[in-house]
Amino acid sequence: MSKNLSEYVQIRSFLAGNVDNILENLTARREQSKINADDLFSWDIKTSGLANIRWNTNYPLLRKYTILVLEKEALGLYVSGNPLEEYQPLVHWVRETTARDDIFLVLIEKIKKVFTKSGTMMLALTITTLERDLEGLVFPKNALQISPKIEEKELFWVKGKISEKNKNKTKNNTNDKIDKTDNSSEESGTQEFAELPKLIIEEVCCFEQGVLPLFEGEEYPLAQNRAQLLMEQDWVKLKTNPTDFTSKSSHSNPTPTKDNRIKILRIPNTATKEQLLALKNRLTNTPTTDQDIQIKLEVQDSTNRWRKVKGEYWLNLAQLPEGLIYELVES
Repeated sequence: MSKNLSEYVQIRSFLAGNVDNILENLTARREQSKINADDLFSWDIKTSGLANIRWNTNYPLLRKYTILVLEKEALGLYVSGNPLEEYQPLVHWVRETTARDDIFLVLIEKIKKVFTKSGTMMLALTITTLERDLEGLVFPKNALQISPKIEEKELFWVKGKISEKNKNKTKNNTNDKIDKTDNSSEESGTQEFAELPKLIIEEVCCFEQGVLPLFEGEEYPLAQNRAQLLMEQDWVKLKTNPTDFTSKSSHSNPTPTKDNRIKILRIPNTATKEQLLALKNRLTNTPTTDQDIQIKLEVQDSTNRWRKVKGEYWLNLAQLPEGLIYELVES
């Protein structure tokens, strides 16, 4: 801990541990001032004692996260920094391990239940993320499932996407269609959120559960080696010690190959559905060996364009499905 951070923590912890004593002293001063104002000639010898506050010297040192949460409660905004800053390495590792960029760590500040004209409930949340403060929006189709899981002033992992409607007013994009068909903020009485960037939340789980519950029910589950790394983490411990995670890469290999450069495996549009399913099974369920090479995938579409597949994988080319035609190129 640097000297400046140490002083910051000590001073803020001292103030947090003495806030009740300070308020008590201020209240006594206010009462005494009122008495003096009522009687011009009155003077209480006890008044001089109000200059001395009973300082509590036996106060605990707080985490910077806790101090910043208290700062927001007292002032209405974060002055000294983002409370999730110390979680940045962990969030980066989670996104790298899952090969997903739609995973967010959020601190829920306020929960607001909103009812549409049709009587269905949706949720409008005030949240803090690593990137910035956002409005969280849960549409009616997910609101009943998510509502019992969340509470204010707590950390949660969420799966979702950021929608900045104010920057795309003229575009009839997917987000606009969702807003109209799933009850827009004007229709639901949340007009104050209409022009603000929003995080459209699809799934949520408490911090201590880790991120694996976010992927339950997905058509394409996480690769076995990626899921194993996530299961090995002590998420309860990470809540208070966010840098204490096992920082192994999801494609770590105890015996790496001589050529460890990432290559691109191109699958042409002549591949059959059965071959693609067999390839998917190899990538997700086959343990890594010292014969594997690190690859990225590209699949050819009907217009002969190469489409990138999200994520990086380890694969033994000898284990490719029989009859599958492919092209291996340098990344």
